Amino acid sequence: MTAVLLLAFGGPESLDVVEPFLRNVLVGRPITPELVERVKKRYELIGGKSPLPEITRSQAQLLEEQLNSSFPGTVPILPPLSSPPYQGGDMGGWKVYVGMRYWHPFIKETVKKIKDDGIKRIIALPMAAQNSKASTGGYIDALNKALEEYAGLDVKVIGAWNRNRFYIEAVAETVKAALDEFPGERRKNVEVIFSAHSLPKRTVEGDPYEAQLRESIDDVLKVVGPLNWHLAYQSKGQAPVEWLGPEVEKVMEGLAGEGKKDVLIVPIGFVCDHVETLYDIDVVFRNKADELGMNFRRARSLNVSPTFIEALADIVKNTPPSP
Repeated sequence: MTAVLLLAFGGPESLDVVEPFLRNVLVGRPITPELVERVKKRYELIGGKSPLPEITRSQAQLLEEQLNSSFPGTVPILPPLSSPPYQGGDMGGWKVYVGMRYWHPFIKETVKKIKDDGIKRIIALPMAAQNSKASTGGYIDALNKALEEYAGLDVKVIGAWNRNRFYIEAVAETVKAALDEFPGERRKNVEVIFSAHSLPKRTVEGDPYEAQLRESIDDVLKVVGPLNWHLAYQSKGQAPVEWLGPEVEKVMEGLAGEGKKDVLIVPIGFVCDHVETLYDIDVVFRNKADELGMNFRRARSLNVSPTFIEALADIVKNTPPSP
């Protein structure tokens, strides 16, 4: 048996746990009552919770079904990270688990669960297509800390999968569907903004993050065809440092100033819905478009798209481990 461990950000599953969730995310930084209330308001507007944990669990279930139907009784022949290869027991079949960086089940909790289930081999898959020290690096750090306590496991961490052909096709499907919402000839004049999470510039020095975003966009364009497109960043934090830009709203303002009327946001930096798609894009950016007199659409998130689930299965089977 091989365990696949989906490494995800996490999110509060009720308003009651927004504050402890924030304390996990902002560890060591002050949490004011005003901040908690402000964040709660955002979650209230999107249904009172983050859908990310539930969506990730659904992705895990569908991925497990896909792996066991497409690749029953097989495992990749790939080197482990550090532990010696597992030599005994039943190696047939797959079981997919979810481990969160900032909320339950935490990565450490899930690693313990996998070991308690008697599974020795783990393939860890960060649920982010593009790599950065601040995102995927944080998942791997949490995994490594868990492995210090729960030794004896053969672990492989999946490397970058931003150019996986099924992932690209899944994103392209969302772009095509969203473009079709614009009537007639207007489709070819839509301004497409590919959005990703902004990060402090100092944290991405030497990172492949921006380059991998552009690679993904280039690959999507090969499927969809030429577009008037822009890469912009969203959801930056409060730290008084320089962040990756340009910001989505600034790009929208510039386009409106040029007389552009139709705008489509494609959240290429995210693999499922959460507060940064459902609030930052669907509420804040939509309101901004209304202020600017623009027609606004957002490409749907990948969530449990069948093509995306196929991508995850292909990634697990065929992507080399991180160096």
